[in-house]
Amino acid sequence: MAAAHGIHDDDDPKWSADLSAFKYVVLGGGNSAGYAAKQFLESGLKPGELAIIGEEPVVSYERPALSKAYLTID
Repeated sequence: MAAAHGIHDDDDPKWSADLSAFKYVVLGGGNSAGYAAKQFLESGLKPGELAIIGEEPVVSYERPALSKAYLTID
């Protein structure tokens, strides 16, 4: 399982966090999780209140939309 800050080993005891310690847990580390985290921060979330849990091997980033019109030759 990977977290937003990198990959870790499920068998490593340092990663056996008690999820009840977090006020909010977001499942999935994709783009939507990033937007949700941003909203939580803008709403006054305190450090350590949010956990993002996902299987993504790298931190998500926003990709610009690419339309078919951009790819066609005029």
